[in-house]
Amino acid sequence: MNVLRDLEDAKAFEQGLVNTTTAQALLALLEAIARGQAVDRESSRQMLETLERQTLNDAIPAGLPAGTHVAHKTGDITRIWHDAGIVLARRPFVLVVLTRGLENPKESTALIAGITRELYRATQ
Repeated sequence: MNVLRDLEDAKAFEQGLVNTTTAQALLALLEAIARGQAVDRESSRQMLETLERQTLNDAIPAGLPAGTHVAHKTGDITRIWHDAGIVLARRPFVLVVLTRGLENPKESTALIAGITRELYRATQ
């Protein structure tokens, strides 16, 4: 993960400062949060609670059975849509899906939901 600017820092963006990440980096961060090892147990708990309050739920959560809890974070910018989360199912798992190049955000969210659905079926 490489954080070079604040999210809304247009001047830094215009200068070419772009935040980047990888699925592996997000996976490692979410696994640390899930295990209570991101900074410390209390900080991890607070991070998990924040992620559970996500209101954009048309990607990972849409691929899960009703009532399955998920703590996740979505992100998007010009033809890039992501969702990364901790699925708090009977057998919890972490899932990170990063998409790029799809024209319609609904295509991306449907793709992410489908991947989630298949992973849930395979693990539960």
